Amino acid sequence: RVQVRSILRASSGFSVDIIIPMVTELGEMRHVRRILEEESRDLEECGKAFGRPRLGAMIEVPAAVMIVDALLSECDFLCLGTNDLVQYLLAVDRDNENVAGWFRTLHPAVLRAIKEVLDAGKRSGKSIVVCGEMAGSPFYVPILIGLGATELSMNINSLSRIASVISSIAYEEAAELVKEIRGLPTVHEVE
Repeated sequence: RVQVRSILRASSGFSVDIIIPMVTELGEMRHVRRILEEESRDLEECGKAFGRPRLGAMIEVPAAVMIVDALLSECDFLCLGTNDLVQYLLAVDRDNENVAGWFRTLHPAVLRAIKEVLDAGKRSGKSIVVCGEMAGSPFYVPILIGLGATELSMNINSLSRIASVISSIAYEEAAELVKEIRGLPTVHEVE
């Protein structure tokens, strides 16, 4: 509550988003929304200025992918955290050198999960921001675009490279690439 109240106060006159990490079920988002509403009412009663931040969820665990439509009913937007999503979908710790080789970003299950989230965003008319290493990689961005990504969040050092990649491809090329790889059954074939 202290953090929410501080964010509400700090967002007065500014555009601020709140993103809740590691969301696994709809009740978590409803709980945060309820706290936002209660703290907003309290601030209003005290005559204090506050903003109205948008509320979003990070989609980074398989459970969130499975209930993405329900989450969108409670959220203003979603962020798709590709690093954690790959890790949790494939049950592999990317920081453990003994199993890091199994961290395969282009695994068919990963591509399917990303597509499901992006399609849900399109159906709802709400923004899906793709985050993580995929969003900042010239190798992966054409695939993300072909899957339907329209918003990417990346390290500032990646911006010029990604802008160059995006300006040099046509959407139709990206869509054709994804059409080819979505039919492949193994990560090796996709890569």
